[in-house]
Amino acid sequence: MADKKKDVTAVDLEALVGEEIREREDRFTLLAYVAQAGSAITATAQVEVEVSGRRRRGKSFSNGTVEAVFKAIDNAVGMKGSLADYQVRSVTAGKDALAEVKLAIEVEGRSFRGQAVSFDVMESSAKAYVRAMNNAAAAKGND
Repeated sequence: MADKKKDVTAVDLEALVGEEIREREDRFTLLAYVAQAGSAITATAQVEVEVSGRRRRGKSFSNGTVEAVFKAIDNAVGMKGSLADYQVRSVTAGKDALAEVKLAIEVEGRSFRGQAVSFDVMESSAKAYVRAMNNAAAAKGND
């Protein structure tokens, strides 16, 4: 964190420790993402997700960056989520603040939540979406 941020605060450390505590053995793990967007182009995204130990890639073209990344994740994991709620907040102050994303998705008529913290809003968004998809997969496995 110190390499990316000039001043590391106790709040920064608390947010990152909370992020690590939420880590668990999941079916899906986000390995990488690339997103491209602009006012004159269609947003595109590519992701690499580990799915039950195998690397899978997904891609999408969509109206916005967030939607493109989420659809690319859907493509990689083989499930489709529908965004029901999406909240972004700054954990700390400044241009190098940590971004926390909390979201809810619907999968097959059921609601699942995800949360993540990162320096990058898109990375937080992608990780939170993957967490919600893991919750959906876990519930599906328990049915």
